[in-house]
Amino acid sequence: MNSYTTNHRRDEAKEIPTTSFFHSAARCSLLFPVFGILGNGAVHACGEYIEQYTGVDEHTSQLIMGTLSAVLIVLGFLFGFIALCGVPRYGARGILVRSLLGTLFNGAILGLVLAIALPTILKVRARELNPSLSAQIDQAVGVIKLEAQQKLSSGKTTQVTTNKDSAAKERELDEFLQKASKEYTGDSKLVLTGASRFLRQAVTLEKDYSEKTTALLHPPVTSLEGVVKREDLQARRTNVMAYFEASKRLKEFVKNSDSLLQEDLKSRNVPDEAVQKAMAGYREQAPLRESLMKIWTTDQRMVAAMLGLLDTLDQNWGKWHLDGGSGRIIFESSDTSKYYDFYISELQSTSVEAKSLQLEVMAKLEN
Repeated sequence: MNSYTTNHRRDEAKEIPTTSFFHSAARCSLLFPVFGILGNGAVHACGEYIEQYTGVDEHTSQLIMGTLSAVLIVLGFLFGFIALCGVPRYGARGILVRSLLGTLFNGAILGLVLAIALPTILKVRARELNPSLSAQIDQAVGVIKLEAQQKLSSGKTTQVTTNKDSAAKERELDEFLQKASKEYTGDSKLVLTGASRFLRQAVTLEKDYSEKTTALLHPPVTSLEGVVKREDLQARRTNVMAYFEASKRLKEFVKNSDSLLQEDLKSRNVPDEAVQKAMAGYREQAPLRESLMKIWTTDQRMVAAMLGLLDTLDQNWGKWHLDGGSGRIIFESSDTSKYYDFYISELQSTSVEAKSLQLEVMAKLEN
């Protein structure tokens, strides 16, 4: 890496601790939601045994653990806020990347919320025709919402889990559509056919978004470990732009989803009355989609800040180095350092705003 710096500035950077309260807060911002989710999942899976050995009925134990899980998730978000406040003093290492992880999954959550759309549409007809199928759809909605809450609160992913999630989602969609198509006839079957084409498009867009997100986070674009030549910065910039384009495509789909769904239904010659009933079901999720569209604004601002960071480093190649002790970038020019700090600050403030909006979305997912 670049070697320029004064001994004084290097010594100053090395004195910055990496085990501060803010670093602990960053770790807690990831661990607390994970503990909450694991505990909640364990209680749901073992509710029958809990009732057998403790005398606490299954519903009560799930209610208690659900409340505790919600508290841990909220605490995780609060610790994320606190951690970001430590970046100006302690640098980004161990703080910024962890605190930003959860804000880069907005598109994945949008895809899951879109997945709720099909069961919601079909429930309008299922209640009229088949109470048993309606109950199955209610269960499917609950599972999808739980997946959305887990992904939104933990903000953790790997290449393997992302690929598995995408493949599993496609399989589950195919199985659900095949099963439901056998239960429906007449107008209801036409509604199912029209809505399934719409949903398949959503799954395709989400899969593309998830792949681009994984590339952005492995390695994290805000971490410079492994950057040894200028081309490494260009590769990360390419990943940011690919992520931006994928998120824009998914955002446009969601923005126009009401009219797109109507067009698909009408193209299948679904009668107007059936179209209106299906659309009424889909529009039940409109407030949730509105909140998600707000999150997307922060998503785009973070992309702009990431590009600003990478461009500053690229344009000043050879005039900075990464301090191994603190994780800070040390520039030759104080003016350049101010530009870089501005983009770091933008990432901080935008992340805080995104986390607040995510809490709003999680509250609506509970409804």
